[in-house]
Amino acid sequence: MGDKYGRVLFLKEYASYIKDSMLNELCGLDRNLMLSIDIIPVPTDEAVREMQNRLLGVETNVTNWQRRQNSNNNFSAVVPYDLEQQRKETREMLDDLTTRDQRMLFAVVTLVHLANTKEQLDSDTETLQSIARKHLCQLGTLNWQQLDGLITALPLGLRRIDALRLRM
Repeated sequence: MGDKYGRVLFLKEYASYIKDSMLNELCGLDRNLMLSIDIIPVPTDEAVREMQNRLLGVETNVTNWQRRQNSNNNFSAVVPYDLEQQRKETREMLDDLTTRDQRMLFAVVTLVHLANTKEQLDSDTETLQSIARKHLCQLGTLNWQQLDGLITALPLGLRRIDALRLRM
């Protein structure tokens, strides 16, 4: 843009929530950047139905796993950790929705940063990505979608990239 180099990054992976300290650290970098968070709320009845369907899917997987163990005459097998963890997390999410008045939402986080040189841009990108990694998140570059990412990050209310992530 003009004589500046720019790059759009998006939050590709993150844990169950985004800490405000990470956003503070990203925005505290002494560089020209723009951070945008686009939030799309999910109606509670749809969210509850979705979590019930997910729980049903997890329970089906556990039952199928137990059935396979029983057919191998292994009647004392313990449900694998990953299946048990899925079951626990899904139940917690459903409980959050139904009893703790939590809301389910989709979020797109985009970040545009500018630099005077390509080398500075690459260095800044690595710095931003390392800040995100420190907070168990992953910033990715929008390959072939830089213009769409810029439009998404601008305060126009337009979402041109498909990088929605489910959050509670």
